[in-house]
Amino acid sequence: MVNNILDTARLREGPLPYDRRPFSAEKLLEEIIRLYQPLAQKTKKTLRLDAPAALPLLLADEEKALRIFMNLLTNAFKFTREGDRITVSAGSEEPGRIAFTVSDTGWGIAPERLARLFEPFQSTNGAEEDVRKNQGAGLGLSIVKALVEGHGGTLRVESTPREGTAFHFSLPAAEASP
Repeated sequence: MVNNILDTARLREGPLPYDRRPFSAEKLLEEIIRLYQPLAQKTKKTLRLDAPAALPLLLADEEKALRIFMNLLTNAFKFTREGDRITVSAGSEEPGRIAFTVSDTGWGIAPERLARLFEPFQSTNGAEEDVRKNQGAGLGLSIVKALVEGHGGTLRVESTPREGTAFHFSLPAAEASP
């Protein structure tokens, strides 16, 4: 949360600096799953990775790409119940980009909340007691949006109350070697 507050303050001053370098999307995804698997076991949720055997290299700021996934997965774990499923998936979207999705079978987000979801200090404000007690500061998704767009990517959300949520985003791929 401290990093999100600091990034929100930095974003008000202008764009964040990005250290774009080629790195393995596969290794990033494997690391994310490794980091969150103990939480999945502890909370009795299913965490799975759905990605092709080989992905292109990403051309991005690795630390910021990791933060995108961590913010989305933290929310997915926060707004799901025991027995729910959380999936991280990846594939080709278009030449030069890799498409990612972080989805869950959790509470979902009310349609009236979707329009302002990526604004700072907005949260899902769900009706369920569990959602209210799990509210954060409302900074994570605004940071995700800024980090995705700072890489030249796109971000969108689909959600159905009581069925789940999916965050779809893209990041640049490194060009293939000649």
